[in-house]
Amino acid sequence: MDEIDEIDDGGDLLTNLSLAVPITNSLTFIFTALAGSLLGEQAGTKETWIGMIFVIIGVGLCVGSKV
Repeated sequence: MDEIDEIDDGGDLLTNLSLAVPITNSLTFIFTALAGSLLGEQAGTKETWIGMIFVIIGVGLCVGSKV
């Protein structure tokens, strides 16, 4: 029975990684844009902000489909 629990834990780890990698890669864009605006750089165009909204929606859909 302990072996089955260990296999289950490994499966959970893979599921978490399958979410973590795309979320990290996509949110890097948003955090870079926000950090730049906090440091006084150009905040971006309207298209940049629309793109960030789409990224947030996409990440939400990915997380929602895995939960």
